[in-house]
Amino acid sequence: MQSNRLLRVAARRMLIISNVINRTMTTASWDSNLRYLTGANTSKHERILTFHPRTIITDLFQDNKLQDELHRLTSCRTILQYFNHNRHYYDIPAIVTSFLKLRQNIDNSYSLYHQDNFQLLCKMAYQKLVLFNNDEFISICTSLAAFINSDRYITGRALIQLINHIHKNAVQRYPSLNNSQLSHMAWCLIQYSPIPQLDNKQYLQQLAEATQHRIATLNDPVHIAKLMWALSKDRLCLNVFQQLQLQAIENIHKFNPVSISMVCYSLALFDSRSEQLLTAIENRMLAIIDTLDPQSIANIAWAFAKLNWFNDHIFMLIKERTLDSIIKRALRPQSITNIIWAFASLSFDDQELFTAACRHFLLNHHHYNVNDVCQLIYSLGKMNFKPDSTAREKIFPIVIGKLENLMHQQHPRTSKFYKLLISAIWSLIIMEQFPSRLISYVLSDSFIKDATQHISHIEASQLFQIDLAVILESGDSTIQCLSLRNKRKFLQAFCTVNTSLSSLEQKVVPAIHQLVNGDKYYRLQVPTPFGYSIDIELLLDKDKNLIPINDILPAPTSRDDNVETKISSVITQVVSESMFYYASKNLKIRNDIYVLISRTYTDYERIAIEIDGPIHFAYKSNRFLGHSVMKTRHLSLLGWRVIRVNPVLRMERAQESFRSPSLSQKENI
Repeated sequence: MQSNRLLRVAARRMLIISNVINRTMTTASWDSNLRYLTGANTSKHERILTFHPRTIITDLFQDNKLQDELHRLTSCRTILQYFNHNRHYYDIPAIVTSFLKLRQNIDNSYSLYHQDNFQLLCKMAYQKLVLFNNDEFISICTSLAAFINSDRYITGRALIQLINHIHKNAVQRYPSLNNSQLSHMAWCLIQYSPIPQLDNKQYLQQLAEATQHRIATLNDPVHIAKLMWALSKDRLCLNVFQQLQLQAIENIHKFNPVSISMVCYSLALFDSRSEQLLTAIENRMLAIIDTLDPQSIANIAWAFAKLNWFNDHIFMLIKERTLDSIIKRALRPQSITNIIWAFASLSFDDQELFTAACRHFLLNHHHYNVNDVCQLIYSLGKMNFKPDSTAREKIFPIVIGKLENLMHQQHPRTSKFYKLLISAIWSLIIMEQFPSRLISYVLSDSFIKDATQHISHIEASQLFQIDLAVILESGDSTIQCLSLRNKRKFLQAFCTVNTSLSSLEQKVVPAIHQLVNGDKYYRLQVPTPFGYSIDIELLLDKDKNLIPINDILPAPTSRDDNVETKISSVITQVVSESMFYYASKNLKIRNDIYVLISRTYTDYERIAIEIDGPIHFAYKSNRFLGHSVMKTRHLSLLGWRVIRVNPVLRMERAQESFRSPSLSQKENI
């Protein structure tokens, strides 16, 4: 009798369910449910009456093969449609499986966040989150991390609520998570970091505290690498990070290529130059060099460059593997540009590698995003690399087109956007390219106003050089220049005069002093009204004889003395016929602008001697870097004859180059 009563109650429950879902169930589904309800297991019927979501829903639909059906679906659209039709039957395993299937079938053309069914799935997940076991919890965290990694512009209240609940629930779970789950949670938290509504630092701090309690048990390279990566993102908990480094050193013999690249990446982000760990990584790399995959090689090269850690042998191996991978098309554009940037950052001049990168770009430019393009062009400009004429005709229009697309993007503009765009245009100008629309855009008042809070001293200096290059070199009067107020502001950023002599200058100056017979013939560390400083300045008369420079050109009191007059005014009279003739005939000075040098002496020739240390040259090369080439061009246009002293030359040759005609049989300098 009691069994019959239980069956009647269960039947009423089933009727309620069928009315709620508003869909026609198949005969097989009814048969499955009836078989279950008419079973002889009374204890199971009693469990049905509790209506717990992890019992009745799971049990009722085991025979309907809900999970099997989910596993057969192969697109985000069909997965969400299936959820919409069956969501009233979804239990926690079905929710987890749905997220897993969505992760496996991410389609960038399908806007997942904007789908109502996806938001309903997120809402169902956070309502039942406390019922997830640790494996299910980590699975759904991983799926969300994959979604965010695919599309960082997160929308939808339910999704934000779910991630918030995950953060709070994770803190309670940390003590019960094993090392693998904890390290995986660390990886997920990093993926959530772009979400502005979350206080990610707080949760990473709590992760660091949980990590500290189990440091001694962490001996798996993957766990160590993921935890180091998480803490490096915001440079949190230095003491915990250092303890993880010690664990990495102790277990370095277990590290595989992926773990090595993650640890290197973490050290670079944290800016932690642990020589002991980096040396151990180098030795491990050499031991497993044949197993290093192209992506790991790219990450390691980038990290070594960020840490200014250079090893000839390692980078030659990286070069060889990179060239081989480019031929085999085994590298993504991002990996190639990371490697090129690493070589450029360390001033490692390898023409073969840069040529291969340019060739790859020409053949695959449709796969390069704007970040890749900016990184590539910055590296080429920094190294003063000049593609052959055929490649130049093709590369620059493609690059400029992609940068103009970036200029018109409507996404929220981050610091990275402003820095990438400014550095890319600066690099194009080094390579004597003057895209008028791009330059006018970055020099406009509206762009400067928006960019000011995002850019550093470096980008401010680049903006000033861009403006100066437009005036001196472009030959295009349609390009908009910096306003007077911004000229003054960025001139101050650009002025970086060293009041003390470098060790190289200290060796050269006494020789100059002896050759010219006293300090009245030269000046040291000369500031100019245009931001550049000159190491040594001399003055020659028409007969190429040295004359006392301080008697003719009084030393400037300051760089910004009368800056408005010296830099920004349009002068109606040509300040120097000889200089203007030279500039207009050879270097395309703008016809409507004449730059006023501090004073004009048509009877004198001003000599700028630049004593170039290693920072001006590529590594183990006499090839000048881009910033030195630009300075030489600009000083020449501004009226100086530039003589550059290569530190690898013998002092005797340097002295011979500086010898005055009046002191050495009237030879020309």
